Amino acid sequence: MRDDFADEEEVQSFGYKRFGIQEGTQCTKCKNEWALKTSIALLYVLCSLLTIAVAVLGYKVVQRVDTVSEGIENYGGKITAVETDLKKLDDQAGEKSENTTTEIQAFKNNIWTLQRQLSAVQEHIHNDQAKLSQLENIGSDIQNNQGSIQGRLDSNTASLHTINGTLQSYSSVIGGLQDDTMRLQRELQQQVKLQDQALLSISSLNFTQAQQRSLITVLQRFRGRHQPGHPENAQRLSEPRADGPTDTHGCRVAPE
Repeated sequence: MRDDFADEEEVQSFGYKRFGIQEGTQCTKCKNEWALKTSIALLYVLCSLLTIAVAVLGYKVVQRVDTVSEGIENYGGKITAVETDLKKLDDQAGEKSENTTTEIQAFKNNIWTLQRQLSAVQEHIHNDQAKLSQLENIGSDIQNNQGSIQGRLDSNTASLHTINGTLQSYSSVIGGLQDDTMRLQRELQQQVKLQDQALLSISSLNFTQAQQRSLITVLQRFRGRHQPGHPENAQRLSEPRADGPTDTHGCRVAPE
């Protein structure tokens, strides 16, 4: 141990010897004590940290154990529920077996009804086959008659072509007739206008003639009244006039 301390003193005092400074043995011992105290303090700190970590881990383990115990209790309840469900399923299986027998019987009944329906369908098929044979015979007859029908169609097509040509020629004639009809309508309208004007002229002439006739009758009456041999004029001449002399025609004459 002394050799070790001597070596440490030599190593630690090497830096001082380089500069000509001699270090004492008492300073080296103090440093060793400080290093030992520091290591002990660090050891205490590490122990305390380790204790805290152990406490935390213990707390976590306790929590985990609690959760595991709760899970076990929950699983126990679930297991009991599953047992009750299994019992219910057993009961339902018994009921379903009874229902299955009834369903099988109903299925058999349905099969029998389907067999009866199938036999009826087969009968319908036989009837339809007979009708189909009849239709085939009719189809063969139609095919035999198709040649004659095609010939008639060809002849009718040719007739239609000729009729179309005739209609086209007639269409040109009809166009000319339409033009003539329009021209005649215009001329007829002009004739109607002229006839209306002539009627108006005739009516005006008739009115003028009526006026002239009435005027002539008035003039004739007036002349007849003023003739000397007219009885009214003779009476007027025989009667003296108090208001003055008159001439031979019965007109008054101014006094001299």
